[in-house]
Amino acid sequence: MSEIPIKSTCSACGGEGLLATGKIYTLGGREHPLLTRCQACAGKGTLLNWVDVHQLALMLHAIEVEAQAE
Repeated sequence: MSEIPIKSTCSACGGEGLLATGKIYTLGGREHPLLTRCQACAGKGTLLNWVDVHQLALMLHAIEVEAQAE
């Protein structure tokens, strides 16, 4: 069965792709936080989840039912 990629925001970095290390560096007399790439999303800020077509249909149906309930 074929699969479809679905993008979601990385929960580790909140979609920023960077995480604060807790360290500070000074540049031009101003202090800046030292950042590092998020390991969970490789600095992209998004994650790819592969879902087969049947799962996608179930998710879309659940969203439709939820929207009708409101």
